[in-house]
Amino acid sequence: MKKKVALWSIVIVSGAILVFLPGFDDIVQMRDKITSDSWGGRRPVIFTLHSQMNSFDQQKVFDSVGAGERKVILSTNIAEASLTIDDVVFVIDCGKVKEKTYDHTSRISQLKVTWIAKSNAEQRAGRAGRCREGFCFRLYSREDYDVMLETQMAEMQRTAIHDVCLHAKMFAPENMTVKQFLQMAPEPPLADAVDKSMAFLEQLGALYSEASTSDIDVTSIPPPYVEPQLTDLGRLVAQLPLDPQLARLLLFGVALRCLSPVVTLVAALSHRDPFILALSEEREQSNRQRDNFGKRDFSDHITLIRAFNEYNEKSPKEAMLFCRTNYLSLPAMRMIAGIRRQLLIELRRVRVISYEGDALNALRDAAYNRFLILGIAQFCRQRVTVSSTEAAATLHPSSVIKRQVLAASKRSEVINQYVAEDSEDPTIEYLAFHELAKIDEGLTVDQFQLRTVTVIPPCAVVLFAGSMRLKKSTIQNFDITDPDSGDEGDVDEEGPHDVVYPIEHWIGVRATYPDMKRLIQLRFKVMSYFLNVIHKPQILTNPQKEDLDLLETLALVLKTDHQQMRFNPCVLPEPAFIFQQHQVPTSSSTSSYSSHNGQQANSLRFPHREIGPHQDALPPSHSAANFQSGGYEERASLGGDQSPPNQDREQQDRFMSQRQQPRRYPSGQDDYGYQKVSLIEFHYVALVHLSRKR
Repeated sequence: MKKKVALWSIVIVSGAILVFLPGFDDIVQMRDKITSDSWGGRRPVIFTLHSQMNSFDQQKVFDSVGAGERKVILSTNIAEASLTIDDVVFVIDCGKVKEKTYDHTSRISQLKVTWIAKSNAEQRAGRAGRCREGFCFRLYSREDYDVMLETQMAEMQRTAIHDVCLHAKMFAPENMTVKQFLQMAPEPPLADAVDKSMAFLEQLGALYSEASTSDIDVTSIPPPYVEPQLTDLGRLVAQLPLDPQLARLLLFGVALRCLSPVVTLVAALSHRDPFILALSEEREQSNRQRDNFGKRDFSDHITLIRAFNEYNEKSPKEAMLFCRTNYLSLPAMRMIAGIRRQLLIELRRVRVISYEGDALNALRDAAYNRFLILGIAQFCRQRVTVSSTEAAATLHPSSVIKRQVLAASKRSEVINQYVAEDSEDPTIEYLAFHELAKIDEGLTVDQFQLRTVTVIPPCAVVLFAGSMRLKKSTIQNFDITDPDSGDEGDVDEEGPHDVVYPIEHWIGVRATYPDMKRLIQLRFKVMSYFLNVIHKPQILTNPQKEDLDLLETLALVLKTDHQQMRFNPCVLPEPAFIFQQHQVPTSSSTSSYSSHNGQQANSLRFPHREIGPHQDALPPSHSAANFQSGGYEERASLGGDQSPPNQDREQQDRFMSQRQQPRRYPSGQDDYGYQKVSLIEFHYVALVHLSRKR
């Protein structure tokens, strides 16, 4: 290598230089170092390549430079195989790459700088001299090269495998466990990763086992492991081309009649961030444009929805200018629009929706767009701590919340224009986030960042956070299946003392017993309604009064909590239409969400606040017979008379026949345990909280 460097110093060879670097920050630092030197008046022409940069800027790397000028391209591994630049003669390979990994125990993702594989090294060297003789300079020793892996580690061994395990459970032979089935793969996942993924699928409700609802008794011998069974929800989730969390979110969007914003959000979360990475001189302007979409809603998720809605209103010509002005990636926005259309087609394919789209957007209240949660965090001064390690975590720099919580004197004028003069700052206690990522900066103490974050009030935490299934002890402590549970006198019998509802083993929410009982009852009813929609989608076209009362109550609770926490009203554009109008013959449907005793609460009270008087504050209770007379009998009834498409007919018939098979479960539990679930389940799930306890 020394001889080649010496030769380079005395022989002038024309041609571009391609430099492989690990990540965007490395590209920016190298670019600043190169441009800070005068180079004797012959400063090179710098180009940058990154997957999240503006596509217009990326196209510039194919431009030629003037005679006597040197073209230098700073790139991540995107230039390794995705494109060929004809005038590249020299390649400088640092030998490193940022690789995404996933810890199944902590559910934390990490973008880690690691050595490339030998196959990647050869691929990079091949970029030099595609049209004529070239040179490759490797900035690592022969010893480093010898210890590299032959090929990159299999994705199934380093990323989340929740969807892999779900499909394995669906298609594995009956006498074979998921772990045994996946061991047949050429590069199987780790056994522990399979176990953790199966437990996570139980939390989502895609799988069910009796043990998941039982409390742990440390004094007794644990029962032998029995692999959980696939639920109807799990079968339906497996039919959708999404990660299980996002697939279940989409189904909640249908059931809760807020499909338009939810399908937009799911499409955005299933793709990459549409906001481009701006270089240092444009970063402030880029943040201002993002803040303009974020307004004062304290939600990165609503920011994504609002950005897409505004983009979707533009003509193709206007869309290009809109994206360039607002630092949005035009290819990413087009991809999100395509994913959105495909998801609606998939929902019709599995016959979850088959009617006019307006019925799916009956509830467009801001509360529905905000409180779609799974991961939660308690928030204070932009720092939280991770439950398992107590290590510090911060908001990602791209989050609009990071700038919205600043003092008025430090906020930009873009944010301040959405703050009323006499308004108080909102109370921020919990966060929902899409991803908890570990920062790989060679630090002695682990640090974490929250990506794509939304502020959540406490009531939403009780209603939707944590595992889908309630523990049996919770059902007993709050008399969830008591036929008189809707009676206010019965609720108050326990007295006004405080109780703690455990979200997870390390965190809970405190309230008086009557208030907590009402919230858990409401949560219980919402989950029961959701399961009824899964079993009988035509409920949406011919809803019962009890179902409408339930949705109104849920919207009222969330909206009131939203106001009590002093959040600004959230306004999203009205969706034009979701898909072409499709009429379905209406059929009578009887919801099992029916009144047992006809009693209704006159008001729904929370600590230091009261919702009411509202005649239908809590809809009538479920019949106790639905839960206690030997279990729940499944009934599947389709939302129309459409036949499944021919190409998937055999698989569709199998799926539908499985939905229609009666199944019995122990007393107090149905196929999913009738338990708590999140309205939006974000891709990576982790729970974080402050060291300051409530």
